[in-house]
Amino acid sequence: MESIKCALTLWNIGLISSDAVIAWADEQILASSSPAYELMELSADGPEACLKRPERDFSARPLSLSFVEQLSALALASDVSSDAVVLGLAQWAAHHAMGEDLDDPFVVLSYHLDHLLNDCNELSRAVQLLRAELPLMLPRCRSIAIPLLGQVPSNSFKPPPLRGAS
Repeated sequence: MESIKCALTLWNIGLISSDAVIAWADEQILASSSPAYELMELSADGPEACLKRPERDFSARPLSLSFVEQLSALALASDVSSDAVVLGLAQWAAHHAMGEDLDDPFVVLSYHLDHLLNDCNELSRAVQLLRAELPLMLPRCRSIAIPLLGQVPSNSFKPPPLRGAS
């Protein structure tokens, strides 16, 4: 069940498509002699339809990720060679860090990004800052997000919808 929750979580935050969840469920079904009911339902109906059902009819639900967990997953799945993707990640972090623990270095960085983006309108400086800091963040991102990201093949990831991610 945990791998189903992880796949649903990755779909919920926009890192994999519905088709990728269905393909993943199909692979899991073929690999199992006794596949879980939820896998059969995901394969047949996809994540959106399954999650609209009451929990008694489809018990698997996406995991609730903290700011740091979601940022870690998004950072690892993002193509940081693209200025647009780095800017989107910076905007996502700046928006979603509000109210988070200021003792966390990811939150502090996100507040700096917020200042550059929203107070100074310095988009290129925000991209430069995140590009400079991202390599330092990656070891922690990996330790946090690899258990989640490792549940589906990395070629299933799609560019994250950073502006609208929840």
